[in-house]
Amino acid sequence: MQAVSASGIAVLALLSAHGHPKRLTVYERLAVGIALIGLVLLALSLVGTTPSSHAPHPVAVVVWLAASAGAAVALIVLRTGLARAPALGLAAGLLFADGDISAKLVSSGGIWLLALLPLVACYAAGTSVLQSAFQHGSALTAAGIATLVTNAVPIAAGFVLFGELLPPGARGVLRVAAFASIVASAALLGRSTRRGGSAEAVAEAPRSR
Repeated sequence: MQAVSASGIAVLALLSAHGHPKRLTVYERLAVGIALIGLVLLALSLVGTTPSSHAPHPVAVVVWLAASAGAAVALIVLRTGLARAPALGLAAGLLFADGDISAKLVSSGGIWLLALLPLVACYAAGTSVLQSAFQHGSALTAAGIATLVTNAVPIAAGFVLFGELLPPGARGVLRVAAFASIVASAALLGRSTRRGGSAEAVAEAPRSR
């Protein structure tokens, strides 16, 4: 489910380019293409597998959620080598990822119902940060990075916190390749912004001459 939603980046790309993919920069086209390839690889890796997970250790959950939230706050407050749009998009993605992980915990019931608190807080904060990111760059850069990070982090948490295992053989290789594709796509979107090439900037350039 997490990675299937990553296909939304293709929709974001078309919207940011006003229906004309040629308005996207080379890096943005590569990012969209790699994200969609990752989606296909993930779908193939799921064939014939049965999802399984285990209850996580409470301390590990607290450390993971706190670390992700702390990294998000650092990206918001501190000036890093990233431009503001990808930095805020990354921060929003980390917050949304915490919200998604908390939602999975809540579904377990019992003491995990306490995860409703970080669920609400992280989703609310992530929405606010993403809106701020839209003010600093294109929707594809901000929402695209946020979407990809929101997908990648919970996938990693599935292995680390919930004890999910890679399927054997070729399906395991495909699953790792899919995860790597999501990370690479987000990196390319950030690189596009550093080079000063957003879809909106490309579209507006002829008007400024």
